[in-house]
Amino acid sequence: MNSTMIESSPGCDQAEKNLDILRKALALLGYRPGSPPGLEANTAIDEKISAGLRCCRCKRKAMSFHPFHRPYRTYLAVMVCQHCGNVSEA
Repeated sequence: MNSTMIESSPGCDQAEKNLDILRKALALLGYRPGSPPGLEANTAIDEKISAGLRCCRCKRKAMSFHPFHRPYRTYLAVMVCQHCGNVSEA
């Protein structure tokens, strides 16, 4: 998943809307919110790294980290900018 803007309105409300859309889309693909069982330590490292990153759209440090997984298959981590609503893969 490349950096994607689902909606273009800025702000925290937009970030929540984009995250909700993402959650629903990933659920249709079999993803569940949260860390894969047994890999919580790895996810914590990803979260810590993501906290220091800037949004590729607005360049602010306002990224929130959201892990998703499909049981026994894949792990996907996304970041959502709390300033502009941009969604990108972590």
